[in-house]
Amino acid sequence: AVLGAPDADLLVLVAGEDVVIVDATAHGVAITRLESLDTTRSTRSAGTDTLVNVTDPMLRGAARNARTVFRTLAAAEAVGVSWAVLDMAVEYAKVREQFG
Repeated sequence: AVLGAPDADLLVLVAGEDVVIVDATAHGVAITRLESLDTTRSTRSAGTDTLVNVTDPMLRGAARNARTVFRTLAAAEAVGVSWAVLDMAVEYAKVREQFG
């Protein structure tokens, strides 16, 4: 899944064990809408139906590290969101008036 793909100029794609950076508007790049529970984000699937252009920047053997970085960033975002939700719940509990 690619977050914000419709607004992206470049896409970072995993191709086997390599990471490739491609132009989002290049011929052969397919971006497909994905259904998501999070309606605040545009989530898409991105890929190519052709071989990667040899002029595209490529990081050989970097797929494993890229996946680790992506997962770490997603986890950090989830922690940040959970802290924000906890802060909002605490603030609401402080001002809430219970009837009865």
